[in-house]
Amino acid sequence: MIADSTKCVALLFRLLLKMLSNTNTLYSKSIFCSSARPRQYTKIALLSTRMVKRVTLFCILLWSAAQAQIDGDSISVRFNTDLHYPGNKALERLAIIDPSLRVHDFISNYSPFDAVRVGLEKLRFNPVFADDLHFRFMQGISAVSLSIADESNSVAVEPILGYKIFADNEAQRFTRRTNGLKLFGNLGDHVVFFASAADNLERGKILDKKKEMEATNGFVISNDQGDKGFDFDEAQAQLGFRWGRTEVFLEKLRNRWGYGETGNVVLSEKAPSYPQARLAVNLTKSLKFTYVLASLYSDVVDSLESYRDQQSDSYRRVYRSKYLASHVLEYAPTSSLNIALGESMVFSDRFQPVYLLPLAFFRSAEHQNRDTDNAQMFAGIRYSFPTVGTFYGTLFIDDLNIDKMFSDQNTNIIAWTIGGRVIDVFWNNFDCTLEYTKLNPWVYTHKFEATTYISSGYTLGHWLGQNADIVYASIQYRWIRSLSLNLYAQKIRKGILGSSEVHYGQTWAQKFLEGPLFKQTQVGLKGRCEVYRYLFLNWHFSILDQTDEVENRYPSFSNRFFVDVSISYNLFE
Repeated sequence: MIADSTKCVALLFRLLLKMLSNTNTLYSKSIFCSSARPRQYTKIALLSTRMVKRVTLFCILLWSAAQAQIDGDSISVRFNTDLHYPGNKALERLAIIDPSLRVHDFISNYSPFDAVRVGLEKLRFNPVFADDLHFRFMQGISAVSLSIADESNSVAVEPILGYKIFADNEAQRFTRRTNGLKLFGNLGDHVVFFASAADNLERGKILDKKKEMEATNGFVISNDQGDKGFDFDEAQAQLGFRWGRTEVFLEKLRNRWGYGETGNVVLSEKAPSYPQARLAVNLTKSLKFTYVLASLYSDVVDSLESYRDQQSDSYRRVYRSKYLASHVLEYAPTSSLNIALGESMVFSDRFQPVYLLPLAFFRSAEHQNRDTDNAQMFAGIRYSFPTVGTFYGTLFIDDLNIDKMFSDQNTNIIAWTIGGRVIDVFWNNFDCTLEYTKLNPWVYTHKFEATTYISSGYTLGHWLGQNADIVYASIQYRWIRSLSLNLYAQKIRKGILGSSEVHYGQTWAQKFLEGPLFKQTQVGLKGRCEVYRYLFLNWHFSILDQTDEVENRYPSFSNRFFVDVSISYNLFE
């Protein structure tokens, strides 16, 4: 198993630096915690000593930068930007083919300190993915980067650019332009930092500005220009510290907790990023503890604190405070099996010091405080067969009545996902995925508006929201390192949100998908080509049928065809 301890990481790093300083033609040995693994050798391209040093340092630094956008499956050990986009599944396949490269994968908030754990030679039998990893790690900082580095510290600045064109046969036409900067670096072996800012403009005829029924990142509109379009900004940051097995992060990022390709029922990237403090402790090689305390955006006006300014006569809205505390324990008894169990609490209006205690049982603390916060529990399991595929499931419990669990009057407010991916079905790099997610009525809701499982108007969990389900199937194939295709089909059903009298009086009276429904069937083809390092050409073709029995909720249409094409640099979503 590849070392995840501090000593093994430090040893490998020192070994690399020693080799880099002694020769220009380099050979490196893979170092493993387990002596059962054979030693392997990889010839690294002939480079100048100075350049190779910069590349090695960059592998560590870019770990922080990769947190900018996270899109793809939930794997905690991430390599550079592979995790950022759904078309590149090299990272997930790496975890499937060689599970020893990851132990804990329920949480995608990985450690940016572990870049040197990568053993590129371990995918030597699959040229496509071995070439992809080699391509990323050997190029170093791109030609458009402005960077300053020495043996211990580094800082770099890179641009973020993107342009997207969308059109369909329902007269919807719009473009999205993105531009911004990202800054990242490190201070010695114990501190990493990252910051990014991107400005986005959408112009044209747009039917759904919030993208509520799309599995895309949400945002806060800063300038709505009506029929002409809108603007929005995205700012993210991270400052990380490490002491031995303990890592602490102060950051403003999106979270992704749970397993799933079409969405995550625990924490997803649908809601815009929010500030948080995160603690990650590797208790043992197989046991990891993570704690997060986040400040959410309630969008609920506090009428007592809001006021009209006497000088400008403008009314200033003050919103009620809202927080999320969550912790999870992950256990990996073997390299192929990962089990996670955790709980979370959404609370508002007043800060509760008890939720500052990472080890406190939040549900019990809430009862003891005679409080009315919103508690949740969740669990996940994933098993990988090294040469076959991976199978996973996630359970999110918003409310559970054990006494009536199997009766007609049960109040089980839960959401769950089950799925699997089979790899190399007919030939190398040809994968098949099947997944189903069900969200019961009232999941993510609460009797107090300020404590719902929502931030900035978007659900923290699965993007579909309550009383819905989705079945998804896809075929992925990758011819060469830079070109991948994904043929998919999915079917969505979504019901209504009943009255509060039903929710808090007779929850069992509203059955799953009972009443008027929204239905959508979609078949599509996605493609991605990496023309140059971090320079992507993306395309997406799709046909949809959609009906909604609820008036003025979502539009209905048949055989809607749409296409979007985009080109981007350093933009991963």
